[in-house]
Amino acid sequence: MSATSPSSLFSDISSPTSGISPGRTGARHSFSAGPVDPNFFYELLPEYIDAVYPVNPVITADEVRTCIARMYSDEEALCFLYVFAAVTISLSHVDRGFDAKDQISSLLSSCFDHRKPLSHLNMPPSILRVMTSVFLEICLMNLSKPDLGHFYLNEAICQLAMLHIDDPAVMAALPHPERCRRERLYWECFIHERFSAVVHDRVVVLDPLPELPPYDPTIDYAICQGWVYTIRVFSTIDRDFVAYWLRHREPDPDELEDSQWRAEVSMLPAMQQADIIVTRQWLRTVLWQIAIRSMLLTTSGRSSPSAHTVSSSNSISLTLPLTLSHELKTFLSAFSYKEVGVHGSGILHKLFEIANAIVDVVLQLPDAKEEDTRERVRDLLFLKKLIFGFPRVERLHRRILEEKFELVRGLGWGAGEWGDGDGDGRNGDSVGRDGEGGWGEEGESRLGVRGLVELL
Repeated sequence: MSATSPSSLFSDISSPTSGISPGRTGARHSFSAGPVDPNFFYELLPEYIDAVYPVNPVITADEVRTCIARMYSDEEALCFLYVFAAVTISLSHVDRGFDAKDQISSLLSSCFDHRKPLSHLNMPPSILRVMTSVFLEICLMNLSKPDLGHFYLNEAICQLAMLHIDDPAVMAALPHPERCRRERLYWECFIHERFSAVVHDRVVVLDPLPELPPYDPTIDYAICQGWVYTIRVFSTIDRDFVAYWLRHREPDPDELEDSQWRAEVSMLPAMQQADIIVTRQWLRTVLWQIAIRSMLLTTSGRSSPSAHTVSSSNSISLTLPLTLSHELKTFLSAFSYKEVGVHGSGILHKLFEIANAIVDVVLQLPDAKEEDTRERVRDLLFLKKLIFGFPRVERLHRRILEEKFELVRGLGWGAGEWGDGDGDGRNGDSVGRDGEGGWGEEGESRLGVRGLVELL
């Protein structure tokens, strides 16, 4: 619960710390399209608190409630509520029994209908307006509209400059909770921009703030800590890293190492752990791809997936993805689909990139000891179940992986085996933790290479 009450945040709408900036109540008649039932937004609040706020810790649940109270008199509040609903439906794991993409698209259209341009009459932009841009970007990315999503990310970044979050004098004049919140807003745009730089080959504008956000006692401690670790992971994508990616300069493989990382991250809630773990493994995969482009790989690394650490030498092994796949399986086996999939299309894209790199290595380096081969196939099976278990996997990604899994089946592994435990090799469908739909490896542990390959 925030120490700042909603009434203090919204009653004086000219305040620089308010959630809504001046000039938001307009005379546009687009409300005539029909009244919106406030209960629609209220019913989404639990999902927002569970799935959206921990990884977008800027607009609190109390502020959303205040927006609902103002929705018939303030278009900016209503505009935010539409995108609040869209992003909550987009990131939640609730099966609503209809095409979620159609409803998300409809909600975004309503958001755009009620959105007023930023002008000299409603400056500076509010925190609510900037987060509307960020949520628009998230939803558009999930709708496979990356160019338009990047447009609204840039819009959010441009508005940040008007808030002077990087100006110590301006920030010092704000109450501590509001200063922390604005810093979290800045870091959110920073994180999204870094992700876009790698996935969509975009240049970066934002520099990291001089310090990580301080502890904010008005929000949950685990959310604060999870946010700090997420920032640390994405801060490795500095301007040099982006230059490596865009211009194929020589990378340093030690940049992503942190001896305390596992112990610290393991203390976070499972949802935040899943996001940070996948992001970290994805960044290592990106670093490996940079090395491939620059012809900097060696063959001296350990090819066995049982290697639990990435070599700290000054070279990157060709077989690095095999190590990363085993680490990812070790980390994520205890998580449910909900805890992983709640992060939406971004985490699914990362998982696809990781899996695609792993399968490429397996196809290029098929010769290995029987036990190593068995572990490789088990890791591939885990990734297949993990990725294909999400209903929102892009069709292109699914098709690419299915074609490569077919190539793996064609390698003829285990052709000389007489049997595979229970015979038909189809025991890999057990339910995971708490019946939430896990990865089901109990049957696989009894299979030989041939039986495992048949499951691909």
